[in-house]
Amino acid sequence: MQLSFEQILTKAARRKLPSLLRHTPRPCKHWAKWLMFSDYRHKQQELAREQQELARQQKELARLAALPRYHPTTTDILGEPLEIIDGYSFVLMYRDIFEQQIYRFPTTNPCPYIIDGGANIGVSIFFFKQMYPNCQIVAFEPEDKVFDTLARNTRRAGYGNIELIRRALWSSETSLSFLIEGSDGGRIARNGDQKHKVVHTVRLRDYLDRPVDFLKIDIEGAETGVLADCADLLSNVDNLFVEYHSIASEPQSLDKLISTLTDAGFRLQIHQVSRTSPRPFMHTYVKWGMDMQLNIFAMRPSVLEVADMNAPGTLIPRTNRYEKLGLLTPIVCFKALMHSYRAVAEGMIEGIQISPVVSGIF
Repeated sequence: MQLSFEQILTKAARRKLPSLLRHTPRPCKHWAKWLMFSDYRHKQQELAREQQELARQQKELARLAALPRYHPTTTDILGEPLEIIDGYSFVLMYRDIFEQQIYRFPTTNPCPYIIDGGANIGVSIFFFKQMYPNCQIVAFEPEDKVFDTLARNTRRAGYGNIELIRRALWSSETSLSFLIEGSDGGRIARNGDQKHKVVHTVRLRDYLDRPVDFLKIDIEGAETGVLADCADLLSNVDNLFVEYHSIASEPQSLDKLISTLTDAGFRLQIHQVSRTSPRPFMHTYVKWGMDMQLNIFAMRPSVLEVADMNAPGTLIPRTNRYEKLGLLTPIVCFKALMHSYRAVAEGMIEGIQISPVVSGIF
């Protein structure tokens, strides 16, 4: 009976071969498996392609981060051409939304209903459509320049089932002065704010008359009042993300926000955002008039049970440190390993001949 070399090694490995492998340099193992096992080669080739794509993405992120603030450009880092209006803020959004996947949620609904309050240029929409292709999205963005970019991006990508609304979320339908920041920091204007314009507002509660799989609220300081206005309808929401903004010149409303969410039956996770004040008694760091930002993740206990059963999220592939080492390994080391495998196989498995093709390797 004549067996292939793979079969010989498989049978030998069941006996004394593991003791040999324990003393074999890892780069040698890598190249041995590369030449002998096609599945291993395919897996390593796929890993190499993933690493190349990851390197390309990181290079593109570095390019975008180095651009002057508020400098419009385009990128294909999301797989589709995307217009951006500020490289720095886009990189921060990409890190949160695509690398950390902070908006990923478990659902059994094949067509989840998502409300995106503060859609900006559409990075979150691209994530939702890539993660949940059949989802229905209602997105709000009040700033004209940002909204026009959002509309072009979603139209160019060809995504369907998206309703874009050029309105700000508020606790009533009215018109308010809006601060134009130029990227992702636009908000309802306050006393002393410059460079603002008038925008129209809508109430979030008008869109909560049906089950909502995911509600995202990132509206730069208006979140507490907006959610309080629709507190009686939050029972329709399964998963809720809200970014809390503490305005340094105003009383904090974190207690009211947490009370609104917990009264609606949510369980919370709260994460710090952006730069913190290491010694807040001595000095408080303030950016864009805010002395604290928090990401608040609100979920149902029943949803948590589903999350426990789901597979873990997609991870960014790690660099294979053995590949670089393998490239530096002398070929004589590989040949020595092959001769060792052959000797062990012949000595431990009786009545088996090594095929001439494999013998030719040596």
